[in-house]
Amino acid sequence: MHFRQRNPVPTMPKTIGDFIRMKRVEAGLSQKEIAPRMVVSLAAIFKWEANETAPVGRFYRFAIADLGFERERRA
Repeated sequence: MHFRQRNPVPTMPKTIGDFIRMKRVEAGLSQKEIAPRMVVSLAAIFKWEANETAPVGRFYRFAIADLGFERERRA
């Protein structure tokens, strides 16, 4: 079986997917644990963190409001 090598967890995220991954890892949560908290599928979390897609609408607002994406980007 072949698994894709994961990139290291970003310390200075440039995308919202990198930011979600950084915050998830900081909180000690797995993708499986954070998906229900954000009310999305596990596949959505995987694709966001891999920067294949990005959250939109209420999911993007969740990342901004609850995870602090915009505040951290300005810092």
